[in-house]
Amino acid sequence: MKLKAIITVFFMSALVYASEEAALVPAKQSTKNCARLYAYIPIHDVQQIILAYLTWEEAQRLDSHDAHILSIQFSPDGKYLASCGRDKTIKIWLENNNQFELSQALEEHKHNVTSIAFSPDKKYLASASWDGSVKIWQNNNNKFALLQIIEEDNNMNSVAFSPDSKYLASAHFDLTRHSTIKIWQKNNNNKFDLVQTLIGHQDVINAVAFSLDQKYLISGSCDKTIKIWHRKNDQFELVQTLEGHNYTVYSVAFSPDSTYLASGSSDNTIKIWRPNNNIFILLQTLEGHTDSVYSVAYSPDGKFIASCSKDKTVKIWKKNNNQFDLVNTLDGNKNAIFSVEFSPDGKYMAYCSATTIKIWKNQAIELMSLEPKT
Repeated sequence: MKLKAIITVFFMSALVYASEEAALVPAKQSTKNCARLYAYIPIHDVQQIILAYLTWEEAQRLDSHDAHILSIQFSPDGKYLASCGRDKTIKIWLENNNQFELSQALEEHKHNVTSIAFSPDKKYLASASWDGSVKIWQNNNNKFALLQIIEEDNNMNSVAFSPDSKYLASAHFDLTRHSTIKIWQKNNNNKFDLVQTLIGHQDVINAVAFSLDQKYLISGSCDKTIKIWHRKNDQFELVQTLEGHNYTVYSVAFSPDSTYLASGSSDNTIKIWRPNNNIFILLQTLEGHTDSVYSVAYSPDGKFIASCSKDKTVKIWKKNNNQFDLVNTLDGNKNAIFSVEFSPDGKYMAYCSATTIKIWKNQAIELMSLEPKT
């Protein structure tokens, strides 16, 4: 019997037999090997085991890029998945009947495309490249057309839109590794104008991200630090530098409720930070990867963190009483994994390894849909 079928039996048993009392899983509905394990575990605990440890099943593989994929991102409505990489292109994948199909290839960049970001209002896609440009693409009837080219003398490593879609942040560095963050504001003509340059990091900036409460912009760098920039009166001011990683910080991400910050580093760890009276403090260090952590992402409900690494694995961490525990490792990949993302509805998780994107489906959502209605 397939693992999914076994888990479904347990899950449905839990749903059918659960009551206000601590009902027990009927041993006769367990498999021979599992009966002894679960016969005396309360139903609620079995449900939690199922949801925490099963959850993900590979659903699809996408192949179209001719070189390593560096970044992927879902659109805010989950309709699109965008990918970019060393082949200088951006691929737009459209969901159709639970399958993603290649819809468009954007080929205007002349060097590695290192980062992509959808605007929360679903109108724009921004791409950053080592060709010294950020390109803004506008969604016109499900086709993305080039709207604006922001050209700079420096390489671009990361882009991010603010939650109100009013600002675009881009991370720049030059041949001397001097780095800045530039803030672009949308004008009345739907173009983006430079309004501020942030200076603070001492080495290349690898990632920028906004908090969903619109209070902060965060950045992670090869200088081993994370910087917190506070947004006030439409200006960003450096308010704190987080030191704790031993090597390069590759990725930063805020939880959906903006109460946690996760950072991934080449010291093989993920660090969880939490604000306390507007001061971020280190809450936990997650250890499990055996090589550099390239990307971290929160699930839409904030209960899980996905991390991917040069060690060729994706790890899933579950929140439990303000601490995150490792509950799953997705392995079997032949190459480093550079980017991981959850879809906005939590239905999918995607990651890229070499020239392939792997789409994983959240079975917990599917199993929960089987729950009898009362």
